[in-house]
Amino acid sequence: MSITATSAVSSAANTATTGSTTKTSESNDNEFMLMLLAQLRNQNPLDPMKDDNLMGQVAQLNSLQELQTMNTKIQELIDDNFVGQITLQASLQEMARINQAGYAASLVGKTVRASTGGEGGEIVEGEVTAANYSEGKYTLIIDGEEISMDDILEVREG
Repeated sequence: MSITATSAVSSAANTATTGSTTKTSESNDNEFMLMLLAQLRNQNPLDPMKDDNLMGQVAQLNSLQELQTMNTKIQELIDDNFVGQITLQASLQEMARINQAGYAASLVGKTVRASTGGEGGEIVEGEVTAANYSEGKYTLIIDGEEISMDDILEVREG
């Protein structure tokens, strides 16, 4: 019984790519070598395998190994970058919150002019007596009224 070169390599490729991600490349190498030895043992003595067929199979094995290594490295880069992006995003959010806290605190005692209710809203002007943090946003207390920092139009010394 003769096993063709393409079936041995495609079998190894299928084993490597279809759900067998827990196998190491060493295991794939061993499987390939076992298949190659079986092919050599069971070849037709009147029509032995040519050297170029053997070399082609070994070259395909090396290519498969390199592709697996590249895939692993690319996945590691993706995973590292994703974790890095999450860490960077969290750090930037924390820095923005700290910066906003400092800005809100610096406004206490200053005169602020702000618009309530967005565009076209009432204009409030007065001294900032306190800064509050609630639900992820800082607000200022001006003449007893809570004003969002987003609504500040002007800041002057008190």
